[in-house]
Amino acid sequence: MDNSLDNFQEWERVLDTLEKIRTRGDLHHYQDDLIRLLKYRGNWRLCEAALKAIQQIKRPTAPLASEVLNIVMDDNLYYEVRALACRTLNGLIRHCKSSSNGCQTLTRLPIVKHLKALTAVPQPPILSNAASTCLASMTEAIKR
Repeated sequence: MDNSLDNFQEWERVLDTLEKIRTRGDLHHYQDDLIRLLKYRGNWRLCEAALKAIQQIKRPTAPLASEVLNIVMDDNLYYEVRALACRTLNGLIRHCKSSSNGCQTLTRLPIVKHLKALTAVPQPPILSNAASTCLASMTEAIKR
């Protein structure tokens, strides 16, 4: 991205820059930076903003989708962000289904396996519903 995203301590500047990039429609060029934002656990605002922005990416890289899945599966994170990560994955699945190459990037990842494991264990409704919806979308995408 640009230099204002290098220092996550200046989170307001990072959020402003992320919003500008999202508005321009250039997020697909910044997937590595978005991965860094997702891995940074020091500020919940940054993680949530990155997850919301990622939903607009039409062709996610495998590492980006994998990092979103890591958030879904991280028992140390709060349920709302994990549910948001499920909705983000669901958005990526929808974009992939409408693209010409389908969901090749996402189907190579163990998303279904992890979501099945997650839904097999009792979860709060917010996470359980989001994970079940994402699992159904991914299962449908694989059948195509």
